[in-house]
This record gives sequence, structure tokens and C-alpha cells, in this order.
Amino acid sequence: MTLLCFPHAGGTAASYVHWARALPGTNVVPVELPGRGRRIDERPLDSMAALVTDLAGAVLRQVSGQFALFGHSMGALVAFELAHRLHRRFGLRPTRLLVSGSASPGSSRRKAPRHRLPDDELWQEVRRLNGTPGEVCDSEEIRQMWTATIRADFALVENYRCAPRNPLDCPISVFGGTDDPEVAFAELAAWSAFTRAGHTVSTFPGDHFYLHRHPRTFLNVLSHKLATRPSALAS
Repeated sequence: MTLLCFPHAGGTAASYVHWARALPGTNVVPVELPGRGRRIDERPLDSMAALVTDLAGAVLRQVSGQFALFGHSMGALVAFELAHRLHRRFGLRPTRLLVSGSASPGSSRRKAPRHRLPDDELWQEVRRLNGTPGEVCDSEEIRQMWTATIRADFALVENYRCAPRNPLDCPISVFGGTDDPEVAFAELAAWSAFTRAGHTVSTFPGDHFYLHRHPRTFLNVLSHKLATRPSALAS
């Protein structure tokens, strides 16, 4: 099983490099987005359509046999759209889609746009989400390097609209934090409308970045989902 992993807004592929040790038997492939990591010299993309187009070719080179897609927060929506693109354009179906810390693609809950905030307020939002170390938020040098990428990521999520289409043919496993101020349980459960193969919702103590607070517990559950046959997962 190949597991393709997509980061949250402002995140990098490095978030997933340690997962290979925790998920034996799984080929963990952290996917790097433009504007960060080894692609730091590229312009960050603020359009979902442009990003999925950019990623589709790279993902195709990583896929052979069974594969699944995982994404946290922004990465969940990217994984969802990529699942549809791979099926529609290349006839490839993931074994399952695993999404974390994200309302369903059809959610109508809209907040004031963060991507238009002044730099200082933008970084206050990053700090509030509690997924970035304080020393990073306090570093003027790092902030100058990352502001454009974070602003583009927020714009991508806030401008995203899900086009009408048929539900996916693979199961969806949904994960979230019980105290996540960004995503309510009902918004996690609403992912059920986007698959015809069944879904499950698993919650963990914590906020939007619960998976960083309880990595061992989360990865144990994730490993179980990957090892579960789709027919059983859907039951």
C-alpha cells in the first residue's frame, strides 16, 4: 500500500517523514507542495485547480498497485480533489481516502477571509491554530520567508468551491479533534455525502492539530484503517 500524504496550510512534506516507522508495510510518500521544502523556490499556488493539476503528474509517478490518500486540514481538500482527478483523467481509484481536521467539501460555513489580513494579523491566526511552534511565529526572518506561502494556502481554502459530481467509489475515513474550534463534529460527519462506499468518523482529544498532540494513538488508528478491507470499513 502506498500512502500519499498532503500537508495543512503552511505545512511541508516533513510533517510526515516519521510516519514510515509507525506504519510498517506502508510506503509513505509525503507530497511536497510548491513554495516550501524542496520546492521553496517555486511560487505557491492559491488555486485548487492549479495545485491539483501541478500534483497529478508527480503523484502518478508514485502510484503502483494499491494506494490511499491522506490529508490534514487544507491537505484533506487537496486529497479529495486529487482522488477525483486521478479517477476522471487516468482511471485510477484510491483504496480509501483519509481526511483529517477538515469540514466536508460542501460545507457552507464561511469565515472572514484570512488571506487578506495584514501580515501581523495573519500570523496571529497561525499562532491561534496552535500547529506552529511559537519560536517560528516570533522569528521575523521565518515570517518573511513564509508569509506568501501561508497567505496563498489560506486563499486556496477560502476560495475553494466543490463542483457537483458523483460520490467517490472508495471509503472515506474521517478524523478530528474533539475541541477543534475550526471544525464541528457535524462537519466531519458530512463527508458521508461524498462517498458511496461508506465512511467512519474517529475523534481524538485535542484541537485542530490533535494529531501532533497524540501521534502514537492517532497513527495506531490510521494503521488499522489502512489494514481494513474497504467492505468491512464501510459496514
